Amino acid sequence: MKKLVLLLLALIATLGLSACNYEVVYEIDENGVCTMTQNLWYSLDDFKQIAMLTEGLDSMDASNKAAVEMLKNIETPEQLEQFLAMQGATADDIVKKEVDGVVYYSSPDESMTEIIEPSTIPEGMFINADTFKVDYTESLNSLDQLLASGGDMTEQDMLLIEQLKASVWYDFTVKMPKEIVFTNGELSADKKSVTYHFSMADKDLYFYAYTADSDQIISLGLEDGAITKKKSIKVRAAEKINSVIVNGKAVNGKKISLKEDGEYTVEVKTKNYEKTVSFIKDSTKPVVTGVENGKTYTGDVTIEFSDELSGIKSAKLGKKKIKSGKVISKAGTYTLKVTDKAGNKTTVKFTISK
Repeated sequence: MKKLVLLLLALIATLGLSACNYEVVYEIDENGVCTMTQNLWYSLDDFKQIAMLTEGLDSMDASNKAAVEMLKNIETPEQLEQFLAMQGATADDIVKKEVDGVVYYSSPDESMTEIIEPSTIPEGMFINADTFKVDYTESLNSLDQLLASGGDMTEQDMLLIEQLKASVWYDFTVKMPKEIVFTNGELSADKKSVTYHFSMADKDLYFYAYTADSDQIISLGLEDGAITKKKSIKVRAAEKINSVIVNGKAVNGKKISLKEDGEYTVEVKTKNYEKTVSFIKDSTKPVVTGVENGKTYTGDVTIEFSDELSGIKSAKLGKKKIKSGKVISKAGTYTLKVTDKAGNKTTVKFTISK
């Protein structure tokens, strides 16, 4: 389809694009690895529109101008296929699909698949198993700067390029391993994929899709049911925060102070989403009774321990796990380490001498 690409000379040279229907599918797996497949599709209307927009370019040579004139007079997909064959395209060079009664054409040579590992995500994108964000604003600004600079283009060329910007449409589809709960795109019936349809003439080129597990919609740095010993947490959200309520009381700002131990319920609301997270703040060390640090005992001791808020995670006497109520009779020096579920630790060293 080399002749076809030549017909898009202005668009290719100036914008780095080569189609009026640019289809991209981002398929993200549970590990956050993204497979990106790109396809360039052309309908008969696309061909004719480009022909109309490019016929006045000063940079077009005689053969391209002749091809443009032919395109303007094509009326059916069959005539278009004959035209492409005249330009040297064979049956193996062209694939086609029909969507809502419209036939689109592409070339296998113009399809590209790329694996985007989490460590190789391009600037302006954020991709993992639960989050998809892309911001093309900077790319759009760079494009506008290029057009403003003019270069070797005439005024007519620049005007046509601006028209081409508006005529090139993009279809992005994002497929995620879990249901999408928050997006500014068109959600599929199974809620696991979302589609965006836009052109480079659009001013809002920020797109996002989040699953319920994403920490990018509303994040407190803690999951529901978490146990923490943090002194404060910060609320982050993908859009403006309308309200933050802690244990039934509204608070100002995004920073939540956790001065006291106990149970917390935080409700955060934005324009389109709300999230409630309940957790426990526990900065108190486990309580140990029966033995005291640095003491020596001449008889049996009974070790007991407890943690009122978060509960006991582990208890070891030396290298051995023990349970509360353990009786120690053998003479020796011991180190008891008790850890609660928040990570607070109590260490008691004691001796039994008989």
